[in-house]
Parts: sequence; structure tokens; C-alpha cells
Amino acid sequence: MQVHRNVTGPLRPAVLTRLTRELEVIERWGLAPYFLLVWDIVEEAHRRGIPAVARGSAASSMVLYCLGISCVCPLRWGLYFERFLNEQRGDCPDIDIDICGARRDELLDYVNARWGAEHVAMIGSFITMHARLAVREVAKVFGVPPGEVNHFTKRLPHRPVRENSGSDQASAGRPHAACQRRPWEKRFCRWRCGWTMRRGTWGFIRAER
Repeated sequence: MQVHRNVTGPLRPAVLTRLTRELEVIERWGLAPYFLLVWDIVEEAHRRGIPAVARGSAASSMVLYCLGISCVCPLRWGLYFERFLNEQRGDCPDIDIDICGARRDELLDYVNARWGAEHVAMIGSFITMHARLAVREVAKVFGVPPGEVNHFTKRLPHRPVRENSGSDQASAGRPHAACQRRPWEKRFCRWRCGWTMRRGTWGFIRAER
């Protein structure tokens, strides 16, 4: 990998040690193509003047900082690389990039042109309401005091709505056992849950074929 940031002198031992360790892990996991793919997109964004920067745990990587993907030096702020890529966890890291929404489509067009639309697929997630959140949202509409809402939601288990209310057709629309006494609870318990609240993260998948 090529160091992207300007270096005016020899690397400090701490920087060199950190980079060497990170690069060894990246090589063992075969992640260099992934890092360079993200770098390609961020570099194109910068070339076009589109704001784009890594966020979240990606800021813990010195390699991403040197490539210009992150603007945070992890050594300066004491960030551990393992927060981003921990070999003990056994899962691949995510490099989350914040891109200016007004010009995001420009980069999508670039991605399709760069690798071919037949090799790229968009992916996304949707945030849906589970029991506790649905209660709070409905209670706001009915002007229920927060204290009463909190007292009620504490009795709801931390499970998806389908597990709370039953997934068979007979139980569909039947009130939850904890939702029996107040009018707003009964209305809520028609299980308006599961509705899409907002769109979550988005991204794309690139494949060779």
C-alpha cells in the first residue's frame, strides 16, 4: 500500500511499529483489496471536491489515516487498532464512510462506471419499530406522561415483536399480556410494530462475476 499523506521526515518508531502491525494483520486476512477499493472511492470523492471521510471504528486504523480515508491519527488520540479489526473476534471490519448526500449519486455513477454495473449491487438496511420503541411513539401521540410510559415499557421483554406477540395467524392483532388496562395501550397493542421507521445504513457489494 502507498502512504497517501505527506511525510516530511523519517517515521517515528511508534508510527512504524503501528503501521507494521496493522499491515501484517491486513495481509493475513487478505483485506488489502478491500482497503484499496475504499481508498479508490474516497480518493475520487476528494478529486471531485465531495466531502467524504471515515467514521466510527475505522478511525482506529493508522493505515486508513495514512491512505487519507480517515482524518484522525489514532496514535495522537490513543485509539486501539483492535477496536476496528480484532483477530480474536473473527469477523471482518467495516469501513463506514460519510459522504455528502447531495452528491452521493455522483460517486455511485463512478462506481458503476469503474467496475461495471453488472459487478455492483446496492444494499441497505431498514430500521423497524420493536415493542418498546413503538409504545413510546404511540404514547407521544396520545400525550401520555413520560413517567407512565417508562413504567409500562419496563415490563416489555427485550425481544423482537414477533416473539412478543406470537407469529401465528390466531395471535395476530391480539393484545400483548402487558397491554390490557389503558386505552392507548390497547390501541398500540394492535401491533403497529414492525413498521419501517427510517432507512438505516446503505452500501454496495462488488463482485468479480
